[in-house]
Amino acid sequence: MDILNAKQAFETMSSGQAVLCRAVGQLLDFGELSQFPATVFFGADYEFCLAPRFMTIGQLDLEVPECIQGFDDLIDDAIAHARAFITLNGGSLDPIEVEAPAVEVETVVEPEVTTELA
Repeated sequence: MDILNAKQAFETMSSGQAVLCRAVGQLLDFGELSQFPATVFFGADYEFCLAPRFMTIGQLDLEVPECIQGFDDLIDDAIAHARAFITLNGGSLDPIEVEAPAVEVETVVEPEVTTELA
């Protein structure tokens, strides 16, 4: 959990995120801003943090984890690691031509239906 100063907290609130507050040096948990005077942003007596976000899955409320890296970063890292692993093991990164497998086509013949009038 990152501790924010008054300026950072105000900017964070302006961007639409919820902020919690507590008095500096107190070991108490952070509380909602509605529990504090309106002057919390004008002095150095208070510290702030981002309020955790929750999502509901079924009947269970879970805290949304902070995303450290984006998915694109992880893909780039995985490709770089795969290339390094191939090179270290004496492999080659040259493209390989793969022949397409032969595809068998199955022909289905339906029986003729005849109708005779008596």
